Amino acid sequence: MKCSDCGHENPRKGGAYCSQCGKPLQKDAAEIYGKVSLPCPLCNVVIPLPFPKICPSCNGNLNMIKQRTGDIDLGKNNLFTKIGEGSIIITSFIAGLVGTVVILTLSNMLSRPGSNYRAMFLPGGILNSIPWAITLLFMWSAFILVIRSIRLKDQRRRLSDSLATEVIKQVSEGEIDSGLEAIRKHSSSSLYLERIRFILEQWNISSSIDRAENAARWQAEYDDEVINSGYSMVKLFAWAMPILGFIGTVVGISIAVGQFSSFLGGEIGNIEIVKKQLMSVTSGLSFAFLTTLHGLLGSLLIMLPASSLLNTEHNLILEIERRCVIDLLPHLYKRKDNV
Repeated sequence: MKCSDCGHENPRKGGAYCSQCGKPLQKDAAEIYGKVSLPCPLCNVVIPLPFPKICPSCNGNLNMIKQRTGDIDLGKNNLFTKIGEGSIIITSFIAGLVGTVVILTLSNMLSRPGSNYRAMFLPGGILNSIPWAITLLFMWSAFILVIRSIRLKDQRRRLSDSLATEVIKQVSEGEIDSGLEAIRKHSSSSLYLERIRFILEQWNISSSIDRAENAARWQAEYDDEVINSGYSMVKLFAWAMPILGFIGTVVGISIAVGQFSSFLGGEIGNIEIVKKQLMSVTSGLSFAFLTTLHGLLGSLLIMLPASSLLNTEHNLILEIERRCVIDLLPHLYKRKDNV
């Protein structure tokens, strides 16, 4: 194919980049579309892209299908499909802040005065800052996990995208460039499709199977690092919640000791005064232990699902790597001797 930038005639068929200047090769859109086909969403009979208005097999109306889902049915994108790691933190913070306000409002409205529940969330005065901070960190972490679980579910569903199957079929037939163009044109947020695209682009640059294998390995390691970094904030919050609880313990005990010293230095002959002073001492001790309980429970309730979700995301990366090794790389091995 002739490069439109430098005019070099590239001898190798299916190349995506010019072997002389390294710039992408532009192919005719009709040629690309003519080599890409997918099952009809209505009858599953394979037809070429772009989809016609009427399916030639079942006579179904594909025009409405195209308007709703696009030329290729890759499944509907949920709200968090394309959200980045930084956006997850911001979105979950806003949701966590709203959730914290709701919880504290309901606690103020529904809890009985003097109850342990009210003392845990609304001890009063400046002491409110510690349980409020623990609640905010808990809700923030919880919404991070909710968003990541939604993204994970979507990525697992995208493992069965029909486009991935069709691209691998095209690779087996030697039409690597057509498969790449199909992925680029109908780009989704599928990690599986992005892995296939990256491997095929590296193959097209040098026709080296070693380079393709290294690309697959590097991308898997990169995805693992991205996943681990995505949970760093959750791990930090899970560590911070018990620390805030222990700070509350120190503050509560300090208040109790201060009240007790005042009690000993005051008038102890009046039973009413003694009872009031002892109530102040016990309220400080109650705050001390309730904040510790609050922090420890919050950390535990976050770490258990976070560990499970992290393990599931790592398993997804391993499954993508396994599919690439079993379904994609063998076809590149076969083409190695033909290049």
